Amino acid sequence: MTIVAQVAIRRFMTVTLLDLWRRSRAALHVKATVKAISAMADYFGKMAESSSNAEVKKALLGIQKGYDKLSDLYDKILLKNDLAAAADAAVVTAELQESLDAFAKLCAA
Repeated sequence: MTIVAQVAIRRFMTVTLLDLWRRSRAALHVKATVKAISAMADYFGKMAESSSNAEVKKALLGIQKGYDKLSDLYDKILLKNDLAAAADAAVVTAELQESLDAFAKLCAA
């Protein structure tokens, strides 16, 4: 094998390994993001369970449902490269915003 071929193979391996390392690091960040969104869903679900006010409970459950759906969608979009889920994420984000607005309105009253 010529020196040029050896250098080319080493360069290819270095670039390939570096690319794999970057992708694995990015996947860790994505997984952490999905996990954090799921934790937000759990948090709002627990708040809803402890609420005795029906309107507040409904708003909190809406927030919990929204974050739960977003967690699943982010997993599909970012980890499984299911770009069709992006349209669903836009709808879920709008629904989540409605629930957040409802909750904020109740808190301001």
